[in-house]
Amino acid sequence: LMGESSTSCVSATNTNVYVPNESPGVQTVITPFRADIPQADLDDLADRLSRTRWPNEVADAGWDYGFPLARLKELVEYWRTGYD
Repeated sequence: LMGESSTSCVSATNTNVYVPNESPGVQTVITPFRADIPQADLDDLADRLSRTRWPNEVADAGWDYGFPLARLKELVEYWRTGYD
């Protein structure tokens, strides 16, 4: 998210990757792709993530009420500052 280029992209090599399938003798083809996302959109996302209004966490709830809030906060912080 914090790159200096005007766009960020996800890309793979130009070579297809073949992986075994559950069926004997069948392979699945993974085709490379590229996703170009304008830096302004990434900056906007980082800004909105930084302004998240978090709910109060239910004490000792674990996974009973959904994804644990503390773990979600860690994940969002990673998306905001570390993932590229």
